[in-house]
Amino acid sequence: MKIKTAKFEISNTDYTKCPAGNKPEYAFIGRSNVGKSSLINMLTGHKGLAKTSSTPGKTLLINHFLINDEWYIVDLPGYGYARRSKDAREKLKKIIEDYVLEREQMTNLFVLIDSRLKPQQIDVEFMEWLGENGVPFSIVFTKLDKLGKVAGAQAVAAYKRHLLHSWEELPPVFTRLHRTNQPIADTMKKRVVIIGSGNVATSLALALKDKCEIVQIYSRTIANAQTLAQQVGCYATDKWQDLTLDADVYIVSVSDDAIASVAESVLDNGALWLHTSGSTPIDVFAKNRSHYGVLYPMQSFSKSRPVDMSEVHIFIEGNDSESTREVKELASLITRNVQQASSKERERLHVAAVFACNFANHMFTLSSEVLDEAGIPFDAMLPLIKTTIAKLDHMTPAESQTGPAARGDEKIIEKHLASLHGDKRKIYKLLSQSIMNSKKQ
Repeated sequence: MKIKTAKFEISNTDYTKCPAGNKPEYAFIGRSNVGKSSLINMLTGHKGLAKTSSTPGKTLLINHFLINDEWYIVDLPGYGYARRSKDAREKLKKIIEDYVLEREQMTNLFVLIDSRLKPQQIDVEFMEWLGENGVPFSIVFTKLDKLGKVAGAQAVAAYKRHLLHSWEELPPVFTRLHRTNQPIADTMKKRVVIIGSGNVATSLALALKDKCEIVQIYSRTIANAQTLAQQVGCYATDKWQDLTLDADVYIVSVSDDAIASVAESVLDNGALWLHTSGSTPIDVFAKNRSHYGVLYPMQSFSKSRPVDMSEVHIFIEGNDSESTREVKELASLITRNVQQASSKERERLHVAAVFACNFANHMFTLSSEVLDEAGIPFDAMLPLIKTTIAKLDHMTPAESQTGPAARGDEKIIEKHLASLHGDKRKIYKLLSQSIMNSKKQ
């Protein structure tokens, strides 16, 4: 649904007099002069829709704006204006609390925070009150353009850390809402930078391109960066000094040995930094980042063969509860198979994957070489391989194990060994013995 029409419908001070019906309502609230009206006007593309005022605290009404004749944006009164009388403040408090707690049509409340200021007690207490009453809300930081990219990102990160001193986790946090003729949900997409252009980086970029805003691809080789950037519709660079610093998430998908050097090459901008390695611990970022984690997809990737990412299992880790929540949120855009795993657990996963994938593929290579000696194409093995894999849908690997070693047929094993030489003979003998040992257990 795109924003095609936006019109003012009604203003009042009583939630019971708000529009009838079941149209969903997205409400915006914040301290006086936080930029709420300007944000609503920008979102809808109607410059004068929500009235802005140079006098803080002037608006005392609940304003409904009908969007596409299907849903509402609601502009709630600004709170926290000190020059109001006590009676006026109490009246305003009742207007806000009645709407927020009693208006069933309210789908989400967006709490606007001025990013230039340190956490204000009135904002924090209001959000705590929302949490205590089970009100669904999100935080939107405004006026970041006044700070600049790096200072703005650092301010947001500092605000989050302040909240996490007393909160177990944060609600959704947005650092920008764009002017759009896109759906309102699209204006809240995470901005993502991909560092790397290999198989994993390419697969993740393609999986995220319609769910996030991929803003840049970095690679040491500009041609590789440009190739991937063209596929996802973003900018490419091979220079650290040109890396954009205002993204929400940075996915570092490079060789394990290069992850630490990436962290050392770029200033900590307060964003979420993730690597995609199975064997590299999360603390590779600890010296250089305040907000970091791991997004490890359990899959073998190839640029030439797309993977259905919705079936892939992704294992995640974050350095704190907020980072973990954000990594999970990002991974859940790709697949429903998201699971937390510590660095130690992830290392075991990687070892298991080497056995299940890399070693298995090498067995296929050895099988192909044996067949080549007899002039038989490897295609003859494909139905057998597919059947073997298919059995794992309803049997454990141990239950589905067949063959001479599983039967204890030593005569066949000796006959096969006599026909093999070098590494093939050693591997055949070692694996046969391992299978027989497992059957004895």
